[in-house]
Amino acid sequence: MSKPPPRRAIRTTVSEPEPRPPQQFAPAGLRKLQYCVTGLPEISKVRGVPTRTCVGCRERGAQDLLLRVVAVTAESGVESVRPDPRRRLPGRGAYVHPRTDCLALAERRRAFTRALRRTGPLDLEPLRAALGVRAQGD
Repeated sequence: MSKPPPRRAIRTTVSEPEPRPPQQFAPAGLRKLQYCVTGLPEISKVRGVPTRTCVGCRERGAQDLLLRVVAVTAESGVESVRPDPRRRLPGRGAYVHPRTDCLALAERRRAFTRALRRTGPLDLEPLRAALGVRAQGD
């Protein structure tokens, strides 16, 4: 039996990889929306940014761009929707864009009652006052 020929070392020059520019992430509000197969907007995956869905327009956005609201029961027994800008109040929360059109959509669709899992009507006056919106009947 004959031995296979000895292997020769192949010398190649390895060039340094070109330096890549540092990745720059757009602020949460300036990201481009991409659309998936279903036609719904899809936010590009950026690590470390929690996303929430607005109960009015149903768009997903960064948590810091949406206003958290909670249902609070007063001593008189009336339940109202109260804004929680610091995100610290106890209870189930829902998120809405701080825009009048999103508030109107959520009110028309009765989205706050459903999102906050309440059965009766909710008073939206504290939320309207915080956003500077007057009721439609006024």
